[in-house]
Amino acid sequence: MLRVTLPVGIILPGSYESEDTHMMWGYGFSWGGMFLMLFGMVFWIALLVALTWALIRWLTSKTATAAPPVTSTPASGPSALEILRQRYARGEIDTATFEQMRERLEASGVPGYQYGNGNQPTASVR
Repeated sequence: MLRVTLPVGIILPGSYESEDTHMMWGYGFSWGGMFLMLFGMVFWIALLVALTWALIRWLTSKTATAAPPVTSTPASGPSALEILRQRYARGEIDTATFEQMRERLEASGVPGYQYGNGNQPTASVR
């Protein structure tokens, strides 16, 4: 007698399967099962997206450093107008250059100085 062993998964017609055996071991197809599978898939995708968003937000808040507060006046050193006056007093620039640079500073709105009559700078008190 010849004995043949078939690989797992190969079914010869008529050996294990009959015409009256239905798919899913007789339970059949239902739309409710399809909707439950769809809901489960959407649920897990939404959960992964929410966890990724929360992780990114947590990491960015942990690594972000607070910016130092912006002050309107420099912490140390002379202002631009004071440097310009010192250069004019030392003779490094002439009168025309001094006036041109002063007008540029005035137009840019250098904080801490206001120009009165006769274009003479006066320090403002805050």
